[in-house]
Amino acid sequence: MSMKKIAMGLVCVVTAAASTGCGDLVSGVNKIASGQICSLTANEIIALNGAAVQVGASQTPPLTIPAITTAQAQALADFFALNAICTAQDIEGLPARIEAGEELQGLDALAAAFGEDTIDPSNLDPTVLLNLLNQILGT
Repeated sequence: MSMKKIAMGLVCVVTAAASTGCGDLVSGVNKIASGQICSLTANEIIALNGAAVQVGASQTPPLTIPAITTAQAQALADFFALNAICTAQDIEGLPARIEAGEELQGLDALAAAFGEDTIDPSNLDPTVLLNLLNQILGT
C-alpha cells in the first residue's frame, strides 16, 4: 500500500463523521492514483476537498483551502470527463492546451458554479484554472 493511500486512510478515520463518508474519499484517492480523474464523481470530489480542507487547517500556519458546493463539484466532475482530464499530468498540461487555442468543454458550467470573477470562459487564464484545480483537490 502506498504512503499516499495510508495517509488518506488516516484522514478518513479522522473525518469519518463527514457526511460523504470514507467510501467516497477512498474511491476518489484510488481514482487519482490510477489515472482516472476523469471518472471522479461529485461526491468523490467533495470528499477529497473535505479532506484537503481539514489537512490544510491542521497545518502550522494553517492553509486555507475553500470548501466546495455540490454544484461546484459536479461542474468539476463534468469538466474532467468532457476534456479527458484523467491524470495529474493532464491537469498540469491544461495551460498548454489553453494556450494552443483548444476549446475546452464545460467552462460555462465552471463559471456558473465558481463565478465569472474566478473562471471567465471568454478570457480564460490558464494559471487561474490550474491553481483552482490544485487548491480544490489539495494537490
